[in-house]
Amino acid sequence: MPDIIPANVNLQNAEHFSERIREVIERLQSNLKPDEQLQVYYTNGVEVIRVGHICMSSANVAVVSGIDAEGNPAQVIAHFRGLQFVPKIVKVDSKKEKTNIGFSNTTGERPPRQGIFAAKPRSAKV
Repeated sequence: MPDIIPANVNLQNAEHFSERIREVIERLQSNLKPDEQLQVYYTNGVEVIRVGHICMSSANVAVVSGIDAEGNPAQVIAHFRGLQFVPKIVKVDSKKEKTNIGFSNTTGERPPRQGIFAAKPRSAKV
């Protein structure tokens, strides 16, 4: 008979995972030069998604939102233990605004429209 892991242990593991990922990404972002941008990618062998937001939606499930290779909004819904990220530092125009990875937890709220998801200003119609 398999051992049953109490829900609070799963929640602690998910929170620990989320905190460590956030720490690593924030540390990488804090060490960037003015002409550098951190881009984080998730890949499952078929899809490659540039990560814009990571949400721990429950004790086991993470939702990773981003942009796919064709520029379409994409999400990955997976057990947090199945996620692997590839951080990459790329050169950018130092005058352009940099985007950071967003994080949220189990609040059930939609991720903020920031970073690579920021709403584009609409041009006024005449």
